[in-house]
Amino acid sequence: MIKSRSSSQSSLPPQDSVDSACSDELMGSQSRRWLADLLDKDMSSESGDVTAVGRDGLCVDYHFPVGELEMKSGVKWKRPKELCFSPKFIVDGASRLDICQGKLSDCWVLSAIASLAMYPDLLKKVVPLNQSFQDGYNGSFTFRFWQYGQWEEVRIDDLLPTLDNKLVFLSSPERNEYWSSLLEKAYAKLKGGYRALEMGYPHEAMVDMTGGVTEVFTLPSVFKNLPDLLMNLLAKGALINCANTKGIMEERNELGILFKHAYSLTAVEKVQTTYGFVDLLRILNPWGNTEWIGPWSDLKGEEWKMVSPEEQKRLGRVSREDGEFWMSVLDFQLNFNMMEVCHLTQGLSEPGSSVQPWNCVMYHGSWMPNITAGGSPNSSKRIL
Repeated sequence: MIKSRSSSQSSLPPQDSVDSACSDELMGSQSRRWLADLLDKDMSSESGDVTAVGRDGLCVDYHFPVGELEMKSGVKWKRPKELCFSPKFIVDGASRLDICQGKLSDCWVLSAIASLAMYPDLLKKVVPLNQSFQDGYNGSFTFRFWQYGQWEEVRIDDLLPTLDNKLVFLSSPERNEYWSSLLEKAYAKLKGGYRALEMGYPHEAMVDMTGGVTEVFTLPSVFKNLPDLLMNLLAKGALINCANTKGIMEERNELGILFKHAYSLTAVEKVQTTYGFVDLLRILNPWGNTEWIGPWSDLKGEEWKMVSPEEQKRLGRVSREDGEFWMSVLDFQLNFNMMEVCHLTQGLSEPGSSVQPWNCVMYHGSWMPNITAGGSPNSSKRIL
């Protein structure tokens, strides 16, 4: 499962303001004229539903926010059935490894998706699993996101931007699997287009995909016993992401960790070695490649020689560059300085689940002039 990526792009916003994260050549940059050849009827409808039907008899989402300029030459919007013989929505279950970042700096979204995929009960709230390219297929797919205290449904068509018959944005290592690519498109629609996904913070995407409560921590000084804390968080179903924000964007440190890039922290394990137990953390780079090359690395970590094959099998450890790697707690604290945690709430867990989430009480209200909201700053009757 060795994957490649054509460019190295960061997804975390720089600490100073960003006027333009990228050029307009791909993201949200083509006119709606590309739909003209797909539609049989007049394009004046302003309904937000995916009800327009193309000449192939399948749904076309005329209202997907695509921008005002022409798309880059050579980029074509195609359906999965045009890219492979037998497309599947999900192949052998949705996995955190079904993520391979494309030409979009949205690892803040992809790291959240990878974390989400670890919890099947939660994933099916966002990604309804009763969808396919076979039974009942009409060219559209539905996803759900948490917005302002409730789940909102987002429906899209399955037209995806391609270049030379390859997906431009998020793809799965399984060439005929498309749930993650379509989820990215649905989230782009929610936010205002693919361009809107350029750079952000993982905790924002985690809230949209869980309805949870987020915290942002600074490492390493905050925690005295980091392994126990992380184990406790994961036991409660928390989604955890981390980053190193101290270097120059798009560059790596000497041990392979990318600066201003979002990673998913997916496991904490006490690993038995020939000299005793050691705490290791499992980290995932949503690029699907470019891993840690220090101690305990997949390809060069001599430390694995002190771990039995049985123990390595228990960990699911593989010696290949698939974006997922292990590292010690000390190395984690030395190479990451920010950790974002999304705590699940009680309403998100399934009956009988082993996950022990936070308890949450939600109050709904609104700002009302002269009642719950103040008026002019010069008014002596301001209500705070």
